[in-house]
Amino acid sequence: MQILLLLSVIHCNKFSVTDDEQMSEFINFLRINSGMEPLEEHPALVAVAKEHVRSMCRGGKLTHASRNLTSLIRRIGRKGLHIERAAENIAKQYSYTKSNMQEYTEVAKKWFRSTEHRRIMLGPFNYTGVASCDTGNEKYWVQVFAKEEEMRQPDKTVRDSGDLSYGIIDPARSPCTLITECDVGEMVRPSTFSQIDQGIRTKTVTV
Repeated sequence: MQILLLLSVIHCNKFSVTDDEQMSEFINFLRINSGMEPLEEHPALVAVAKEHVRSMCRGGKLTHASRNLTSLIRRIGRKGLHIERAAENIAKQYSYTKSNMQEYTEVAKKWFRSTEHRRIMLGPFNYTGVASCDTGNEKYWVQVFAKEEEMRQPDKTVRDSGDLSYGIIDPARSPCTLITECDVGEMVRPSTFSQIDQGIRTKTVTV
């Protein structure tokens, strides 16, 4: 029986590019059928997703925290994409078998059945990036969502009170819900990083 863990030294053998593309297409299928616009794959988000999924593979741990404890928005910004909001869904498949070519749909379906994960999947984003990593016995998934920052006039009422201080999700404090009806594992609620960052910034910024 396959066990699926969703949130969110083992070496990463390879990235499943085909599975990643199929996952992205399937998420867009769910969005379209829910009345939302499809997401466009962005290389910056794909790069961020690959870096994070590689880190989880090597550490053998499902977590929203990056290796260097850098916020999602900052990691995306370092790739050259300026955004106003971002979020991510992560998952870990146990007893993964390569013989089942449709296993990516099981991850997407569990995300869709979760209120928090579905809110992100159907959120007001326009870009996405998906990456997966197969350790041999387990498979990790990351899907990053982002909305590009719109051009606007600077707010002259905003005063700089110092450097921005970014925070991260503390996985230890993330609430979990056991999926008893599916009996497939645990699900960690995802978080919208722009809301977290906004709450702890030392500068007042409207996002």
